[in-house]
Amino acid sequence: MFCPDCNEELKDTARLCDYCGATMPESDWDDFDLLVALKTGIGVLVIVLILMLGWDRIFKYFFQAN
Repeated sequence: MFCPDCNEELKDTARLCDYCGATMPESDWDDFDLLVALKTGIGVLVIVLILMLGWDRIFKYFFQAN
């Protein structure tokens, strides 16, 4: 992501530019927050499925082991 004022690449996820001190608009961070929520949700879903069904059944389903 680049700063809209000085066009420098931002090094971290801070809302302030390290070079010129400009603040980042809130809308630039919506996609980042959505991706984090999506990854977290998928991870939790996988863990819940493993706990509910058991690792043996999931392994057999995906890898067709007998």
